[in-house]
Formats: sequence, C-alpha cells, structure tokens
Amino acid sequence: MSSLPHFERSHNSLLEVNQLINQRDLPNAETLLEQLKRIAPSDRRFKEQLRSKIHFFKGELDRCIHLLDKAMNNHGEHVGLLCDMAYAQYLKKDYFEFEETVARLEQEYRDNYLDFGPETLIETTIRLGHFFEELGNIEKAMKLHERVLEDLHDLDDGAFYRPHILAQVLRIQVSFSQLDHARENLQSLRRLIRGDQDIKRDAEIQRSLVVAIDALENKDEAIRYLGELQLNEDEKRKIAIELIEARLRRGEIVHKDLSKTIENSQFEFEKSLVKIINGESVLFARISKDLPLAQILKLMTISIQRSNGTSVLMGQFEFLMETLRAKDRAYWQALVVLDDNEKHIVEIDRSNSKIAHKGMILDFKRRPLMKILFSLFKDESTRSVDELILAFYEVEYSSAHEKRLKTAIKKMNQDLYKALLINEFFILDSKELKMNESILLK
Repeated sequence: MSSLPHFERSHNSLLEVNQLINQRDLPNAETLLEQLKRIAPSDRRFKEQLRSKIHFFKGELDRCIHLLDKAMNNHGEHVGLLCDMAYAQYLKKDYFEFEETVARLEQEYRDNYLDFGPETLIETTIRLGHFFEELGNIEKAMKLHERVLEDLHDLDDGAFYRPHILAQVLRIQVSFSQLDHARENLQSLRRLIRGDQDIKRDAEIQRSLVVAIDALENKDEAIRYLGELQLNEDEKRKIAIELIEARLRRGEIVHKDLSKTIENSQFEFEKSLVKIINGESVLFARISKDLPLAQILKLMTISIQRSNGTSVLMGQFEFLMETLRAKDRAYWQALVVLDDNEKHIVEIDRSNSKIAHKGMILDFKRRPLMKILFSLFKDESTRSVDELILAFYEVEYSSAHEKRLKTAIKKMNQDLYKALLINEFFILDSKELKMNESILLK
C-alpha cells in the first residue's frame, strides 16, 4: 500500500511526458522520462512507448522501430505499439514491412475489439483505417468505420464519439465520388457537432468538413472555412492538399492560394501535384518506389481523367487494379469517368493571335513559336519534324534542333494547359507532330 502514492505520481509523470512530446518539447520530455526509475508494472509498456515516440519525433525512425520491437518482445503485441511501428515504417518508405505490420495490427484489433475502451477504439480505428487507405483497401476502411458506427449506438457515451467515425466515412465517400450518401452524412455530422467548440480544433473532423463543403456545396466557402480553422499550419496544409487533388481531378483551375501551399514541397506526392498543376507529365516509373500504392493510384486517376483516357497510363492503371480486390477496384475506378465522345471545342482567332476554350482565353501575340505552329495547323492534321524545324529555326534537320523542338513543344503544351486546361494539346513523336484527337479547332 505504501507504494501506491509513488506509483500514482509516476503515472502522472508519464502523462506529463506524453504531453511534452505532443508539444514537441523533446529535451524536457526525455529528461523527465529518464528520472522515472520506479513505475508500476502496468506502466512499463507505456514508458517504452513514450521513449520510442521521442525518437520518432527526433526523426530517428530506425531507433524508434527498434524500441517498439523490443517493447512488443517484452510485453506482447499491442495496438498502440503496432500503430506507431506502422507509421514509422510508412515514413521510412519500408512499404513491405508497413503492409506486414498493418496485417498484425488488423489481427490484434480483431482479437481485442470487445475489450477496447472508447478512446482506444476510436483512435485505433481511425489510424488503421488510414493505413488501409494507403494500401488501396478502401472497402476495408469503410467496413471498419461502418461497424464502429453501428456499435457506438450501444455505448452510453457513443454520441460523443460518433462524429469522429462519421467524419471518416464522409471523407472517404467524398474522395471516392459517393456523393449521394455523402450529402446525408454531411448534414448528420453538422447536427452532431453543433455548438461543440472543441470540434473546431479536431483536425480529422475539420478535414472531412472542408473536403465535403468543397465537393458538395461551395468551393469559395471551403477556402474561407479552411482559413478560419483553429488548426496549426501543417494540419491546414494537409487539408489544402486534398482540395488540390479534388480540384485537379474535376478539371478545375487550382487557385494560387492553394497551390502555393505545396509549391516548395520536398514530398514526392506534392511535387507530382505541382507538376500536374503546371501541365507537366508525372514520371511514374521514377516515383513508384517512393510512394505507397494509394498515392500512385491517386496521381494516375488525375492524369487519366485530365487526358480523357488518352494517356498511356490507362494500361498501367488497369494493371495495378488487378492487384486489388474487386470491391476496392470499384472505388478506384469510380474516380475515372471518361467521355468517349468528348471533344474540346477550341476557338482560334489567328488575325488577333487569340485562342479560347470554355471562356478561358490565351493571347499568343508575343509567342512567335506558337504563332508559327497555329499558322501551320490550318488544314492538315499532322506536320513532319523536318518541316517544323525549318519553320521554327529556318535550318535543315539536325538532332540538336530536334531536341530544341521537343523542348519548345513541351513548353507550349504547358502554357496551353495552364491557360485552357487541355492536356497534351500537341503530341510529338520521332517523325511528326499532331494535334490531340479530342481537340476541334474552329
């Protein structure tokens, strides 16, 4: 009995360490943790987890994973330890190990589901759901959340926790174009959180609200709402990335206030989004090892959608679809809605050097190469590389001038994309240049 006050104090100190870690005060967290020599046996796993978290936030992911592995050897597998290990492996880009750890976490979650307290249930469900999504398993993530939503009805305080899971369902529905169900869930979520001031600081719930408002209601309102959120800049940035992704897929211009949030990013997914915004091609062969499956599929669906299926990516996308279960494939394929008969009606005024598409206008008066190109594409659908080099540079063919030509065409395609939102306006191969078949000049 004499040890109880001491153990209570040591437990409270561990909670203080956790708070210091969350505040990123790692030096004080580490000092306080090392001072705790005698703790209750029930707190030993918690202490080892806190030590691993300190190394995680220091960026020492190998050390973090080693300590988590050691903790599980000492105390057995646990959903908290497995969640932390999976996230560390994900950030290390150890995607095979990540997938294995997620499988272990899923089994541990199933085995102990009925023993979870509400907070552990909600936190673990959300984290496991995110992991499923990164692996492309959207159906699994939805089933996971839907089961918990159903079970929350039986808890006395289930109404308090319900918005956290409903927000996940809503976000997935919006992200994967299940908009009819999403509208109903958006209204339900608003009713559940009305008057709750703490919700304004909940990043997961606010993330779902912003992307739902953007997709279902008013795009300007979504931007305004995002700017007023009581979240840190990193959390706001993550939401902005989802808005950028959604708008690119819908074929909309990304507002500069959104695009500037990722323009200097060092993350491969965000760098690829910037390339798409600028009308550049994403080299999937180069980035395939640097991104998890879901992020590759997201970028592919955007590229395919914006080229209306003419991209060579369609075959690669269909190949990756075969690695997923049929129900998961349905979610991803819903993101690619192609119109086989769609034509981009483009009006051109050569005398005033202007070109227009759906109310968007590009003045190419001061773009001499573009003027030459549109003067050539009056009647014929293709032009030879030799003819283009002669027209552009007034010289006979050479490999050096062919290289310059390819660079010039690439730059023109980017300019046309930024102004008119038409991808791959001109298509150049080794012998000739042709206009995209989906474009009709008038």
